[in-house]
Amino acid sequence: MKKERKNIFLLLSAKVISNIGDNFFDFSNNTWIASLGTKGQKILTVYQITESITGIVLNVFGGVFADNYNRKKIITITDLIAGVACLVLSIVYPTKFFVFAMILVNIILAILSSFRSPAYKSIIPNTVHKDKIVKVNSNLEICNQLVSVSSPVISLIAYKVFGIGGALLIDGISFLISALLNNCLQVIHKKSDENIRHIKNKIIENIIEGIEYITKNSQVAILLIVSSAVNFFLAGYNYSFPFVNKAFGTGNSTYTILLVSQSLGGIIGGIISPKLTKNDSISHLLNLLTFCGLSIAGIYLLFQWYHSLLTVFVFMFLFHMLLTAYNVDFFSIIQTKVNDKYLGRVFSVVFTVAIIFMPIGTAVFSYYSKAYLIENYIIIGIGIIIVSIVAQVLIRFKGSK
Repeated sequence: MKKERKNIFLLLSAKVISNIGDNFFDFSNNTWIASLGTKGQKILTVYQITESITGIVLNVFGGVFADNYNRKKIITITDLIAGVACLVLSIVYPTKFFVFAMILVNIILAILSSFRSPAYKSIIPNTVHKDKIVKVNSNLEICNQLVSVSSPVISLIAYKVFGIGGALLIDGISFLISALLNNCLQVIHKKSDENIRHIKNKIIENIIEGIEYITKNSQVAILLIVSSAVNFFLAGYNYSFPFVNKAFGTGNSTYTILLVSQSLGGIIGGIISPKLTKNDSISHLLNLLTFCGLSIAGIYLLFQWYHSLLTVFVFMFLFHMLLTAYNVDFFSIIQTKVNDKYLGRVFSVVFTVAIIFMPIGTAVFSYYSKAYLIENYIIIGIGIIIVSIVAQVLIRFKGSK
């Protein structure tokens, strides 16, 4: 029990510190690039595209390594390399090679993330007991929300006080601390011997084996399809949200107010998610998703009737609260239902799908709609509801066979 509590503390602490490091890196680089004007736009395009392509190509390989090698070593070594890379980059500034080095290090971090993310999600069932998985995922969501709220302010202060070189130095140190914490994890449930093998010249076979496992496990396959579709509609939401001032026409403070609503919803959702989630019930997960769709559609409907920012605030709060509970439940179901032998590869597919479908969703919404149109919200809401209903029908159909 003591070992498990220690593991939970280490998992949460390492993840928070690592996330802060990621946010420091992106904020510092984006701010510096933006200061370059027109030249900066071209650099930012290369910066973002190379990161996305790297993630799409390498995520599937990260899952293979997470399933075949020591997951603790993977997350420790990747954080260690990330820390060293950021420290080197902080030294390179302000030489003429900085732009090239910054893009190169960003690619390196994307490569490391492709291996670290599946390993991190997969190690949770190895370091805590099954009945604590929901609690750990819930606390992770709370920490993620708190970091997302606080890190921009902290990053801005660090950037203003220390400049980009100092901010990158802090970033590197944060990754090294995260590596140290991860190295202290103690495995409770070891992977089976058949799960630890040499994969030289068998990477493609391992990927195919993982895909075959997903296709044969109908529940897991449906969950991944649901994840893809939800990410598509969430991309539309993320595309529309920055233009809420114009969409709701309620003043320049609307964006800030609704940003607070999102954060509060996410934090409260993380706190209450253990009571809202059931890590063995896919039907319950899809019910949460239905209510997510209803809450986002409600933004459009009630604003049309009342023209009140308060209704938007409340329903956006509900949407993010329920979405957080859905995310906690989704990852908990994957971690409890998927065979440990394939867990890394399943998570790599989840992350790859997210990377692919988010830009597709953004492209579709930007082509067929304007970001400031309030109708976007009811389209997104109805889309999510339809995804949930179709998935429930498929689950029942498969269950009756």
